Amino acid sequence: MASLHAVHETILIATSDGALAADVRPLVRMNVSVIVEQDGRREQGYSGAGGRYTLAELVAANGRSNWRARPCARRW
Repeated sequence: MASLHAVHETILIATSDGALAADVRPLVRMNVSVIVEQDGRREQGYSGAGGRYTLAELVAANGRSNWRARPCARRW
C-alpha cells in the first residue's frame, strides 16, 4: 500500500512601507508498506520520506518515486 500527501503553499507578505515578499513552499510525503507471505510466514516492511519538493519532482521518471518501494521490498 502507498500513500501520498502533497501541499503547495504560496505566501505573500506586505510590509507597512509597501514592500512585498513572496515564498512558495511545496511539501510532499510518501509512505509505502509491504506485506509478504511465504510458507505461512507473514512479514511486514514500511518506509516513508518527504521533503520540500514538488509533486512533479516526486513522480518524475528519474525522480524519487522508487527510492521508498525498493528498499522496503528488498528486506525479504
